[in-house]
Amino acid sequence: MKGRKPTPAALKKARGTDQPVRMNKDAIEPGKLSKMPPAPEWFSKTAKAIYKQKSEELMLQGVMSVLDIDMFVLYCHEYATYIETSEELAGIPYKAALSEASEKVHKRLTQQNSKAWERAKSIAVEFGFTPSSRARVPKSSDQDFEDEDFS
Repeated sequence: MKGRKPTPAALKKARGTDQPVRMNKDAIEPGKLSKMPPAPEWFSKTAKAIYKQKSEELMLQGVMSVLDIDMFVLYCHEYATYIETSEELAGIPYKAALSEASEKVHKRLTQQNSKAWERAKSIAVEFGFTPSSRARVPKSSDQDFEDEDFS
């Protein structure tokens, strides 16, 4: 499918452009999460820290649904890989003379770092983690929470 990505119905409602002719009647309406599940056991310390920080923010914004968990886990893993490989690369002096074997490892590590960054960045856009993607997501209003029973 070419062209723009379809706009979710919830986003159209928030923008006030939810005209009946523009709404997709077959769109999936996933249930919102009331509590995030724990981070996967296999996560590194870095990935767990990212998971905790970002999940709290996404829950405050009310944008996490049951269907988003797998993609969010993937984001946390890729971003952690980027951070961990960056730290490892930072330990190697920029103009260090490396043996042939070390140079191969350095090259592989650099490629892994670059690919992890690209994958994390593309997923981050979907969650509104970049300034330009965040500009397209409306702020949650106080009236969204008025209907909830807090007693």
